[in-house]
Amino acid sequence: MIDSEITIPTHDKLYLSAHIRIPDGDGPFPAIILCHDFLDNMNREFIVNLFMDLSFRRFIVVRFDFSHHGESHGQKKKATIARQIEDITDVLNYAETIEKVDKKKIAVIGHGLGGNIALLCQDFRIKAIVTIGSRCRL
Repeated sequence: MIDSEITIPTHDKLYLSAHIRIPDGDGPFPAIILCHDFLDNMNREFIVNLFMDLSFRRFIVVRFDFSHHGESHGQKKKATIARQIEDITDVLNYAETIEKVDKKKIAVIGHGLGGNIALLCQDFRIKAIVTIGSRCRL
């Protein structure tokens, strides 16, 4: 299994700090992008455990810090929902460059606000969205 710390360039020349795991074998493999909660980061124990578990189930998994969070570029006071939607798009752009990714099977899993952001990201490349503990108002 390949397990790497990476930086993902953004559309506006910043970078997102990320980790990726790629199973051994030829692929292609379905891919999952993990999105953390509000004011959180990719190193939260819940996100790391999900990352590890999914990778052992033969998914390519990317966990990343949204812009202005964790180890990614920027300051938290500049974080917006629109910016976080763009971050998911930038991670999708990166995922499509990975040779072993099955481009027809890319999912996003978001925790808390990360789930809400995933739902707002209307990108045709996302084939499934899972939210965990996301906020809603009925």
